[in-house]
Amino acid sequence: MTKFSVRLGIVSKIITVACFIIMSFALIKLTQVLLEGGFNIVYLSVIILLLISIVSPVFTMPVSIYALDDRLLLKKLLGSKTIFYSDIIVAERFFPKSDIRIFGSGGYGGFFGIFSNPRIGRYTALVGDYKEAVLIQVAIAGGYKSYVVSCRNYDEFIMLVNNNRDIRTILSATTATANNYQNGN
Repeated sequence: MTKFSVRLGIVSKIITVACFIIMSFALIKLTQVLLEGGFNIVYLSVIILLLISIVSPVFTMPVSIYALDDRLLLKKLLGSKTIFYSDIIVAERFFPKSDIRIFGSGGYGGFFGIFSNPRIGRYTALVGDYKEAVLIQVAIAGGYKSYVVSCRNYDEFIMLVNNNRDIRTILSATTATANNYQNGN
């Protein structure tokens, strides 16, 4: 098992700190107004939304990637995503160009969620720093699904994924050939 850490780039760090300060200040002010003026459902609702906005990215931001024997484990603070090497079609460097965020975070705690790119179409992002971004395309019924992840030592990560993918492809082809031979095909 090899662990690849995800680090926030300078853009994500600036956005995270700025958003945290602004939302915390707004939260404090709204709480003061609520406490001084009595109960108000609008202020209470905004306070709850601000709390969710401050806390939720912390639980969904990318933390690390584990390269296991047969799969990748994309870890978030809460939850993970598994990608099997045998399903991987492509693992290569990714350079964003005119990407559009459809749903998710555009820098607060990293870049994560659903994004769109003119070259690869829609993709799921779990990125701390786009300077270390890697595109992983996975075979699914009727096509492929794209993931963009980032990690330190991304060159080593790409090499490891491609080597494991190639080994799995050879093994599955050998197994299929052996099964066909045994079945008389």
